[in-house]
Amino acid sequence: MARFRVVGYYFRSKVKDCLRRNESRSAAQRIPVGGILMMHKRLELPALAEGFDIVWYLRIADDNAFVDEEWPDEVRCA
Repeated sequence: MARFRVVGYYFRSKVKDCLRRNESRSAAQRIPVGGILMMHKRLELPALAEGFDIVWYLRIADDNAFVDEEWPDEVRCA
């Protein structure tokens, strides 16, 4: 039987940063502010109990590069 490793990725998104990036898009690509706010309210943190072997926490650094870190213990237990 094959054994697969289930890896999750959580992209940290601060609403103010999302809104700022959205404003830099062309009008045709811009997402309505209400859509961003609604999706933020619906966002759920992943839990290892969902079947993940590991979850990576990703954030955008000041130079716009992605920084990945293993899921912080304080979030895991929440």
